[in-house]
Amino acid sequence: MVRYICPVCDSELKGHYCPVCKKRIKEPVRFTGECLPNEHSNRCYVPPNRSKKETPRANVPRPYTTARSTHTAPGTHTAPGRTHPVWENANRAGQSGRTAAGAGGSYSGGSPYRSNGEIPKKKITGATVVAAVIIIWIILIFAINMITSLVSHGMGSFGGSAETSAAVTDTITFPFPVEGVENDDYINYTLTDEQVMELGEPSNMLRCYEIDGTEAVSQITAMLKERGQSVVSQSVSSYNTVIKYKEDGSFSSSYGTHTYLNLDSQLDQIAVDTETFTGKLTGVSISIQDREKAEELFFALAEYITGDTFDETQKQDISEQIASCRSGSQYVFIYLGESELYYSYNKDSSDYYSITHK
Repeated sequence: MVRYICPVCDSELKGHYCPVCKKRIKEPVRFTGECLPNEHSNRCYVPPNRSKKETPRANVPRPYTTARSTHTAPGTHTAPGRTHPVWENANRAGQSGRTAAGAGGSYSGGSPYRSNGEIPKKKITGATVVAAVIIIWIILIFAINMITSLVSHGMGSFGGSAETSAAVTDTITFPFPVEGVENDDYINYTLTDEQVMELGEPSNMLRCYEIDGTEAVSQITAMLKERGQSVVSQSVSSYNTVIKYKEDGSFSSSYGTHTYLNLDSQLDQIAVDTETFTGKLTGVSISIQDREKAEELFFALAEYITGDTFDETQKQDISEQIASCRSGSQYVFIYLGESELYYSYNKDSSDYYSITHK
């Protein structure tokens, strides 16, 4: 007699339909014989991981604990008049399918159950790995964008010595006629000081110290006088530019004014930079031939602008960095809080020092 068995639950099929799994089985297990290996005296033996709800407990024999049945060897148990094999992995016996000896017949095919009654775990496919990598990549990009946004907008200034000039708008409209130089991606406008004041907004590119520019000029003039130098002439020029981007209408503005203090020597000069609209200090640069005097004034101005006092160790360290430029690197940046100290060496002219807000 030929009987067709479900390879998942070992139940007999009704045609190609399994009444236990509730599914249609395309490739059932073909069994030839009178009694299935899991049948005994018309009672069904339920594999170890079969749900109790599928077969009533009363119909499940206990082959390893009843008095009529004793365990003799791995894979088999004995009962009066019959030997019942427990499901084995056919591959361990080198067979293409499973065979049941002593059960009145044989069947071929496979079962998802391992010899210990467990269902094999699903293999991880390449598609699963690719999906996991894509998800992790998206999460990393989101995290990086969030951190960048927090650093650029949420942390603010940490030195306490300067602040942005003021809040600005995202777009700009000129209330006066002005011609710009058009490029592929943007238009460059140059404004007068009067036009900057008429706009009523400070620069959104320059950062200012809380020092008035006029006050800074007076203070620097006094420092020079204490060191035996004097200002013989003074000149002022400004650079006020607006770059308006075509794509979204946003803009960047830089409204700066230079006040040049010309000293006794024609090559000695100090430039005081301010923001045109607010008049606040944005930086100072020094160009003096006498290196000793230039370095001394450099430290004095750095203390005045940043509000920090240098001890002898700090001065020595900065002086050594400056001296190293004259023999090799040519220039050096020194960061102090929110200020950037800069020195460059020029063997044919005066050395250049500057103190600006970062």
